[in-house]
Amino acid sequence: MNHFMQQLIDHIIIKKAFLNNYPKPGVVFLAIDALFNDSVSRKLISDAVIAATKDVPFDSIAGIASRGYLFSGMIANRFSDKGEYFIQKTKSRGDSHFVQIDTQTEYSSDSFQVLKNTIQKGKKYLLMDDLIATGGSVIAAIKLIRACGGEVNSVFAMTELLDFGAREKLKREGVELISLLKFTNQDLQKLLDIQERHEKNPTAPITYQLACHTKEEQELMQFNMRRLVDINSNKSKKKYAKKGVLFTAPTEAMLNPSIDLYNQGCPKTWNLDSKKMDRNNFKIFSTGDSFSVLSPDVEMTGTNVTIHIGLQHTNYSPLVLLHEALQLCRTVYEQGAESITVAIPEQFHPALHHNDFNLLLMRLFKISGVNNIYYYDKNYTGTLDEAHSEAMMPLTLSQQSDMEHYQISRKDLLDYLHFTKDLKIFDSSLDAEVMHFTRKSYLNKAWSKLDLDHTDMDKTLFGHRSPAEIKIPEIKTQAHVLLCCSANRPLAENIASSLRMRGEVVNLFQTQGKGELAAIPDEAKICGATVTIVQATRPSPDDMEAVKEYQKNGAASYFFETAMIARQARLRGADKVNLINSYQFGARSDKAENDSKGKTGAYVQQNGMLLEASGVSQVITAECHDAHTLSGSYTHKKIKSSAISALTIMSTQIVKDWMNHPHHGQLRLVTPDEGAAKRTKELTVQLQAILGKQLCESRILGEKQRDSHQDDSALINTLHSGSTGINANDKYLITDDETATGTTLCQAVMNLKKQGANDITVAVVHNNMPLDWLERQLCLARFLYLGVNDLHFSDTQEMGTLAKSYDDMIDTYSHALQLPKLEVEKQVFAWFKKNISKDFSDQNEAHITQEFTQFQSLFNQLGSRIIIHSLADAFAAKVMTRACTPHFYASDKGTLFFQHQPAQVKEEKRALEKDRTQVQGVKYES
Repeated sequence: MNHFMQQLIDHIIIKKAFLNNYPKPGVVFLAIDALFNDSVSRKLISDAVIAATKDVPFDSIAGIASRGYLFSGMIANRFSDKGEYFIQKTKSRGDSHFVQIDTQTEYSSDSFQVLKNTIQKGKKYLLMDDLIATGGSVIAAIKLIRACGGEVNSVFAMTELLDFGAREKLKREGVELISLLKFTNQDLQKLLDIQERHEKNPTAPITYQLACHTKEEQELMQFNMRRLVDINSNKSKKKYAKKGVLFTAPTEAMLNPSIDLYNQGCPKTWNLDSKKMDRNNFKIFSTGDSFSVLSPDVEMTGTNVTIHIGLQHTNYSPLVLLHEALQLCRTVYEQGAESITVAIPEQFHPALHHNDFNLLLMRLFKISGVNNIYYYDKNYTGTLDEAHSEAMMPLTLSQQSDMEHYQISRKDLLDYLHFTKDLKIFDSSLDAEVMHFTRKSYLNKAWSKLDLDHTDMDKTLFGHRSPAEIKIPEIKTQAHVLLCCSANRPLAENIASSLRMRGEVVNLFQTQGKGELAAIPDEAKICGATVTIVQATRPSPDDMEAVKEYQKNGAASYFFETAMIARQARLRGADKVNLINSYQFGARSDKAENDSKGKTGAYVQQNGMLLEASGVSQVITAECHDAHTLSGSYTHKKIKSSAISALTIMSTQIVKDWMNHPHHGQLRLVTPDEGAAKRTKELTVQLQAILGKQLCESRILGEKQRDSHQDDSALINTLHSGSTGINANDKYLITDDETATGTTLCQAVMNLKKQGANDITVAVVHNNMPLDWLERQLCLARFLYLGVNDLHFSDTQEMGTLAKSYDDMIDTYSHALQLPKLEVEKQVFAWFKKNISKDFSDQNEAHITQEFTQFQSLFNQLGSRIIIHSLADAFAAKVMTRACTPHFYASDKGTLFFQHQPAQVKEEKRALEKDRTQVQGVKYES
């Protein structure tokens, strides 16, 4: 029984509102008039009505005469923009001013009417009355509104008499019934007796149990929780920052100043000082990486920082704003903050909203250096003062949820823990049993941080029927589980094929849902298995909807999706979790600096820590943008990392194909900029073993100019070919780790062509070219137009469909975006003039048109001159797998996980582990 229902019935009994034998013998009638005689009862009813209808969609309210007006008035007052209409009993039949309908009410026959032209066609009406029994009057009012062109999907009644079956009747009409009080006739008789006893002894407590509510529903568990939660009180201040600076804790006598930081999603209603907002700058680059940059004018060392997090932004999704907040936390921690508090909406509260994401988010904030989390409500205005930090909020564990009073449903909690009434856990699978215990462990741990008395949680939720332990059988063989996430599913399928070719038993599954809602399919057997997650950082350019979302939000959704899948794999007992993240999250962290003194966080390092906190054992990537992004990312604690030499793999295949065809001259490597020099130098050593003297020892180095790290359009000004010069018979191989638009590489191609090179090949690992399908085709064709013989990419990011011809490109894009072909052709020509013809020495219109015709002819060559190299075999070779027997046990901290036992295990150690696991409530069998 919910909080409102309990109080209302108490008030009814005190007010003597139950009338016996009225309006006819044998009937117990509820006279609600008495409840409106004092302010306390009126306030209680008003709060109850508004809470019950706050989530109901409607345009206007309609009250049924006469007591229905009392409730419709409450809602109309709350929502001043909603109209209120009156359905009244007919005074004069046939009155031309009204629309009328006959009805059979609960106690008599009658007729209802409504004033003409007041009910508006297409509008949704919330119908309200005080009592519903047979539903005759309500159904008549519904028909009356519908006859006038209105819609009715919901009906509110203060009291529902269950014996008459009105709810089912309304359901057949397509209408939902919302009621505060539900009584059977047996309940009414019981309450009438209680009322009579209370009249004789008003000081006696009112106790009752209604027939329509089970004992479980009445057993409430009451908590009081602080809104401010301590998650990291023992965090050591002696931490190394990314540059090796050692921060020490200030002395107790030192006074710590306070600083407020605000992310980009803070509501406008907070009326924030613009100077405080300017302390944090946020940007998403074309590669999908998001970065928060702090103002260099803000001194963080030794300060107490509060980061206020909002989720309202016209361009960014809530996940992006959460990612920004995590980066801010890590940034201020790296800059030496003494303490960090985040203020976050209460929708992420792990007790009010118990789900895997909220529990994971608490952990992610902790790993980012946060000391306290404050869960704010809708009344928060962006200031965390002493009154707020000490604020408490009630929580009631009941049968039904009532967020107005922070009640959580026992049933919802049991469903989350996969525990059903018949005492079978989920589908009785091993995964489900393990998930039940691990979720309960993590939930208990979170509740303990909330100062909740969770020691009797099992008894409260399950009675004495909950299993005290589970037995994990010795798993001798377990298939390798490959989980294919949202981005780059073709790569996952190729990796699965490669693992199978190596003799592994691999089960491939596509994950369900996206972002924080991502989940592993139930049919996947995770417990004891090696799990490999495959996730890229960009969608396929063929998926226009995904591209549109990505252009706003970047890769944040893919990052949280990866974290959730890793988390769930651990919850279900995965032995180890590999992550093949083909292009690193946060790979371009060097671009975050926008000032010579700019303060950033160790973004890639933080990503490694966040992934480790989610349960990832190893990260495998391809051709890091910079070496430090791998070595600095995953050296923390247990997580491991490795990168495959994608450029070597691709270049080896390219030169072997070149050697198998007639050729003259040598192969020369071209380094487009100084940043790629180290990679090209390493590649030279690898290719020397294959080519011998056919590899020219003189490399060509390009000079790139960039105004700042914020400049995405850096160009190559010159190419130094050394004393060897350019030989028209040589083959020139330009290599790079990634390209966004191809502009930089095209500059290198143009410079080579000007100096006489004929045979030019471009090899790029990460295809980060524009996701807009049309612009991508144009950028690829530009390479061919400028003189590239063939283009090579890896499959770390999806290439998408290539145009078969110029007409095919126009038709495809026109159909996909529902644009006229003429408009698409104008876009193409405008792009050509902006990116290609602007550099023509001859700007004659006839010359431009002639060159554009040549450009058009190149689109039928995209399929034959663009080669995609699969790195699936190289990724598969890096995956950690071991053929051994895992044993499941609980750690001292209550965390459940697997441990590999060596082949030769001493018997006493085995017995010790067995005793330890039994104490923790988990056994293994062998």
